[in-house]
Amino acid sequence: MTTADFETFDKDAIAEFTAKAEIDKLDHMWADRIGTLAVGHGFRAKRDESNESVRQFKRRLNAAAKYTYRELEWFPEQKNVKAENVTSWVVKIRSLDTKAQREAEEAKNGSQASQEGQQTTEGEGSTEGTSPDSNTPVGSRRASRG
Repeated sequence: MTTADFETFDKDAIAEFTAKAEIDKLDHMWADRIGTLAVGHGFRAKRDESNESVRQFKRRLNAAAKYTYRELEWFPEQKNVKAENVTSWVVKIRSLDTKAQREAEEAKNGSQASQEGQQTTEGEGSTEGTSPDSNTPVGSRRASRG
């Protein structure tokens, strides 16, 4: 084994790699569907008995919901049936994780802003320190109390 066969990664690189692996496993069709629903709304989910267990089905849909910052609440449509034999549910969007959604947007916007900042050229004029609507400086303003 040579040193070329051994490569180290920092914590951020590992987090990026594992996040990509999780996204690759994600059911994007369900994530797109669930992502359009508001809190309190719901949908019907039907499981094909031959493909996967109830546990696998719910895990797949819950993962898709988590990707869109939502949490699901499950209500079986069939009564007097064992939990492992249920094939149809009414699923409600229980909550929306706005904090995680906001953090993801900020991280996304932060990475785009840093990329845009690197793409500027020396010949471009800078409007830093002024607001786009007027020529007044932008900064903290304190109200005088008296």
